[in-house]
Amino acid sequence: MKKRLDVIAFLIISFSMTCFLSALDIKEDLHYFKSVPAPTGSPDLLRIVLDSDIYDSTGNSLEDIRILDGKGSEIPYILKMDKTTETEPEYVYNAAKTVSLKKLDDNRIEICIEIPGDRQAVSGLTIRTPSKNFEKQVTVEGSPDMSAWNPVSSDQTIFDYSEVTPISNSSVKFPSSEMKYFRLSIANFSENRKSPRTELINEKRQGGDFSRIEKMSISSEHLKIDAIGFLVKSEKIVRSKVRTHEIPALGFSTKEVKGNTEITFSTMREPLDHLVLETTSVNFSRNFKVAVSPDGKDWKDIGCGCPEKITSIDLAGYKETNLSIPLDSTRSRHYRFTISNGDTQPLKLTGVKAFSAVNFLELINSGDTSTDGLSVYYGGTAIPFPSYDTNEILGKLKNPSFLELTPGAQQDNPGYRPGPRSSSFLNSKTLFTAAVILMVLILSLTLFKSFRKIESIPSEK
Repeated sequence: MKKRLDVIAFLIISFSMTCFLSALDIKEDLHYFKSVPAPTGSPDLLRIVLDSDIYDSTGNSLEDIRILDGKGSEIPYILKMDKTTETEPEYVYNAAKTVSLKKLDDNRIEICIEIPGDRQAVSGLTIRTPSKNFEKQVTVEGSPDMSAWNPVSSDQTIFDYSEVTPISNSSVKFPSSEMKYFRLSIANFSENRKSPRTELINEKRQGGDFSRIEKMSISSEHLKIDAIGFLVKSEKIVRSKVRTHEIPALGFSTKEVKGNTEITFSTMREPLDHLVLETTSVNFSRNFKVAVSPDGKDWKDIGCGCPEKITSIDLAGYKETNLSIPLDSTRSRHYRFTISNGDTQPLKLTGVKAFSAVNFLELINSGDTSTDGLSVYYGGTAIPFPSYDTNEILGKLKNPSFLELTPGAQQDNPGYRPGPRSSSFLNSKTLFTAAVILMVLILSLTLFKSFRKIESIPSEK
């Protein structure tokens, strides 16, 4: 019986040692490492910022990263995306009361509106109109009692270019004013429009054509106004925003393909937050799509979760630019950006700026010598994501102080052993399951033989 117990103990110890060795072996599975400078001061947390070298050699989920101290012991961490907060104003539309309307001799119309209720800080006016394909100049004056008028905004442009491209603007914005009344002067209120239909009149003399006259109809078209409202700038909205930094867009090139412009470039697999196109062209609004590829051959279209359109307008004092394309921390080696030109001329593109999200490894600053000589090891295959309890612990800290650390140059791990590794198998569920089943079988067999031996012992009479 003692011999059998020794066998069972040996199996348990062997299994425990197998698991222990599998944990120790992780360093040999990681191809590169970077030394981390020793922290200064006494911050609660340390944040090691990931860089392009690390992104270039790690898996899609960044699971093959470990932090080791100078003694080779693994230091728990959590992976975080750095975020900041930003503010932006929001304009809220409110209905106004129309007090008067007057048509002037110089093809202008003058409309006076009243702001209902108590005094409010008005930051703009919006003209709601069903009219299409127009461009009008608007001047705004304000008054507390309609006796004296003060300039608020001059010669701003409202427009609709639906005939050419789906771009429009019907608002006039200005510095906040608490006037009770506003007077709008809209220039070029009526426009002469040529009818798309023409009529041919043939005059015949002596049995033959004498003349042919093309008759075209011209009609006067007014700006139709459904309502005029005022805009109030609300309190600034605070939102979370990913912290980013610019990275190189490698091998930038463009080419024209069947009415489209294709832009291609490469990265070191940094998590791209957004791109910004650089162009000398203006007054355009083009659809686009983005595709990614691991090798530059097999492409996969990805959605950016936004209106897939780039815009640049600079007309009659109105400016609007949107050349930024969100990518939601996409990680890929190669990118292809396709702009649909339709029947218009291709854009004059000069480059693209790529911005990567900032990620870091956050760990507790123990304040002892274990935080000296830290190194980040990374770059392996079939490495499971580490399981630490650090996340729960850090969640209990309130406003902790932290120190941001930048790792040094990339170095080859001298202990790295390429190729199929035993640690991948040792860390696998297959080994664990097989070991448990084997132990159960051996224990069952041992107990069975023990009961058989007990039964074979002669009973005392």
